[in-house]
Amino acid sequence: MTDDTVSQLTAAAGRAADAVGEGEGHAYGSAVHSAFQEEVDALGDSSLKTEQSFLNGKPVTYGTKDSVRPDVTEFDGQGNIKAVYDLKTGGATMSAARMQQIWEAIKVVVPIIVIRVP
Repeated sequence: MTDDTVSQLTAAAGRAADAVGEGEGHAYGSAVHSAFQEEVDALGDSSLKTEQSFLNGKPVTYGTKDSVRPDVTEFDGQGNIKAVYDLKTGGATMSAARMQQIWEAIKVVVPIIVIRVP
């Protein structure tokens, strides 16, 4: 995790929110998440993987039963998970239970950074 990565993801979140426009609730949050994924993928940073599902410490196919899918996972040069980034819109928060769920799925305790739509 670097300040530059956080800055890039925060800027991507802002562009995603601008593209979606104003809104609220689940539909708005889903739309911003989709636009955020496109923005992050467009950065072309191979260390950042969007919407990767994990189960028992391993990457699995998107939507695998009982898997957990962080918004963005950052990897180091050796392919180890460095940090997880979670996009939040509106008044949504990151609960301790959700953090534990992510750590259990990826099988490593790394920073989980909340990226809030500005």
